Amino acid sequence: MTNVSNNKVFQNMKLFTILVEIADILILNIYTWFSIMMLFNINRDHKGFFLAVNLAYILSVTIAPPNTFRKHINNMTILRRATGIWFFFTIFSIFLLLFLDYRNMYYWWQGLLYFGIYYVVLVFSQILIHAILRKLRRQSLYSTSIFLGNASALERLYIEMGTDPAQSYFVKGYFADAPSGTFPEEVPYLGVLNEAEEWLSHNDIDEVYCCLPPERSDFVNRAIDYCDSNVKRFYAVPIVLNATKRQMETVQMGDIPIMALRWMPLTSISNRIKKRLFDIVVSSLVLILIMPWVTAIVAIIMKLTMPGPIFFRQKRTGLDGKEFDCIKFRSMKVNAQADSLQATKDDPRKTKFGNIMRHYNIDELPQFWNVFKGDMSVVGPRPHMVKQTDEYSSLIPKYMVRHFAKPGITGWAQVTGFRGETSELWQMEGRVKKDIWYIEHWTIWLDIKIMWLTVKNVFVGDKNAY
Repeated sequence: MTNVSNNKVFQNMKLFTILVEIADILILNIYTWFSIMMLFNINRDHKGFFLAVNLAYILSVTIAPPNTFRKHINNMTILRRATGIWFFFTIFSIFLLLFLDYRNMYYWWQGLLYFGIYYVVLVFSQILIHAILRKLRRQSLYSTSIFLGNASALERLYIEMGTDPAQSYFVKGYFADAPSGTFPEEVPYLGVLNEAEEWLSHNDIDEVYCCLPPERSDFVNRAIDYCDSNVKRFYAVPIVLNATKRQMETVQMGDIPIMALRWMPLTSISNRIKKRLFDIVVSSLVLILIMPWVTAIVAIIMKLTMPGPIFFRQKRTGLDGKEFDCIKFRSMKVNAQADSLQATKDDPRKTKFGNIMRHYNIDELPQFWNVFKGDMSVVGPRPHMVKQTDEYSSLIPKYMVRHFAKPGITGWAQVTGFRGETSELWQMEGRVKKDIWYIEHWTIWLDIKIMWLTVKNVFVGDKNAY
């Protein structure tokens, strides 16, 4: 439970994370120095090369940070984390080396060998570092505790303690007005609440977790005073957790802790930075490498087959419910219903070439400019027409929740069966549920998975792609 971990644990977590990053950077620089000496024939100052790979690594771990404290981390988890770092490291390194004009300093096969061998080095170094961390963790982080109350929130807390990545907990039992029939057997009933102080005076306890209703405030205040006087850490578990099983986020407003009902990873500034960096890199690649020649081909075919502009701009609902201009290649004849009527399977407004573009998602490519500008993200809930937003927001209770994140070119709903026309209400309800799930479970890895499934659907085919 991150919100209830003590300062010592947090400091240890921070220290261990810094040590892992220092170790990674040290290994990278040793490996790079060896590679320059053995692989590359670089007849210029090496400082720029080292600057590029070190900056690329820092950007990579910003997106895929070290996972130093998971209790049961296995080699497959380490492999996934190392693969993520290596993937972003390779992309960022190539960009920076090209920018610093190192393109002619080595043969392509040397660069391929450098990044390939580094992947192996990174995987084995991560396995070794985590093995060392496991030994350090066993020797440094441990605490004993008791519970005051028998609320379901405390039962959930105990389960979470068993998977806490930061610390080892040992719960000796709980005090409550009456024993609970649902507490795990390994957490024994120790007695009524008024017996807690006497018990604490004869037992060595580090922490006390309390979840009691407002009418027991007198007892809670006495428990706080006792813990303060006897160097015991006291933690209040919000009683609202009894009524909901949602993952909630605690924020501080002055001296008052506030719990956000809906936990969303993208409310974190660091996560927003990671996602924005990811969007900039991907959209830049598409705009530089793909869009120029695709736009030229599309423009020629469209001018030969149908009159009107190449691009189609439409007001759509974006982040926080604000409108923006969404850009697409025009796949329909110019018509008066473009901003009010959703495309259907046999829509007479579509052209033959428009059908081809829509089937292979070519018409969506200009939206990478929306991504680069910051109106959209590569992955997120698909933006709807303003008219659709007005209609569905009154029909589906949680419809507007999907606007807590930037809209995307592709999304979780689109790769899990809810792409295309929503002629019936249940289809839009299903899409909204998928969008909300994405917002509440976002990770960089989830974005990569969605992108992969999107590309796969383009080549395999999607019956809803029309």
